[in-house]
Order: sequence, then structure tokens, then C-alpha cells
Amino acid sequence: METVNQRLFKLLGGKRGSQKELADYIGISDSTINKWKTRGSDIPSEYIPKIAEFLGVSKSYLLTGKEEAPFEGANPELIKFFKKLQENNIVDFENLTDEEGERLYNTFKVALEVQKTMKK
Repeated sequence: METVNQRLFKLLGGKRGSQKELADYIGISDSTINKWKTRGSDIPSEYIPKIAEFLGVSKSYLLTGKEEAPFEGANPELIKFFKKLQENNIVDFENLTDEEGERLYNTFKVALEVQKTMKK
């Protein structure tokens, strides 16, 4: 099973950036990143979001090697609506925080329920 460290360095090796660029991006020394590589030191959890952002992958992928399904178990009408928002560049989902995404999802979920009630 691939570790977080192995995944990190595989992604870095795939031309997503250098150790030095990553170190500068997250505000640590490149020797710290080198320790993660050579000694297999655990990566502190506070760096995971910035590392994932730098690599252009989700936190979930960095930690597990698997992408989580967006809106898993969500109402298909809401998924269709969110896709339209994204296609028309109305909402930049890539840059939403988890909290903002959750709030947006819940707001539209309530709006959809209200709409269904009004149709009855």
C-alpha cells in the first residue's frame, strides 16, 4: 500500500514541482521535505491542505490515493444544478472552502425542497 510520503514524491516526480518549490510554497525548509523523503518522517497534518493545493490534487487523494465522489448520495437534481453553475462559471467550486461548499449545498438543498412544496 502506498504511503502519503510515497504519493507526495511520486506526484512531485511527475513534474508537478520541485521539493524546493513545495518548501517555499508551504513555508518550510527544503531539508524538512528531504527528511520526509529520506527518513520517511510523517508529514504533519497541518501541511496536508497546502501540499494538496500545490500538487493540484484533493486532500483525500493525497491521504488515501483515492478521490472521494463529489456529492456522494446527493440529490441528482442538485448535482445537475451545481454542474450548470460550474459550466457557466457562476461559482468557482475549486476555490471554495469545505465550509463554504457545505453551506452552499445546504442552501440549495433547502431551496429545492421549498420549490417542490410550492409545486404541490
